[in-house]
Amino acid sequence: MERVSKDETVERNIRSRSGIRTSVTNIIKGVEAELVKDEPCFETSLDKLEILMDKEASLQKLESIINEQGEITELELEVGLELEYSDSITRCKSRIQRFIDKHRRGGADKVISGLTLSNENYDKAVEILKDGFGQKQSVISAYMNTLLKLQLV
Repeated sequence: MERVSKDETVERNIRSRSGIRTSVTNIIKGVEAELVKDEPCFETSLDKLEILMDKEASLQKLESIINEQGEITELELEVGLELEYSDSITRCKSRIQRFIDKHRRGGADKVISGLTLSNENYDKAVEILKDGFGQKQSVISAYMNTLLKLQLV
């Protein structure tokens, strides 16, 4: 079995981190493009948030490993980049979360605005609202995933 040197391991981790950083940049660009649309897609935003949180965790893990393996002079240069990516991820997650909060707290009136107020439309309106806003488990799961992926202080 071939042994991998410390330098090769560090280099492999740096390449992996670079790939994740590129992916994060693309996700952030995709989120920005989605949120400037006239009608951004709620599900797409949730998916992007989930992917972004996963990439953030992977990036933090790799950065920790690289920082343990790296030289002090190299670390000084990397800290600035790490902070930039961390800030970008945090800003993007905040934008998505604000969009989600805005979408979840309002808009029910818009969803049923096309229905005329009558007894026969009441059941239909309730069903539409349940489908769009009554997904308690989805909301709970999204918030739990967010909480579980927060960085420990």
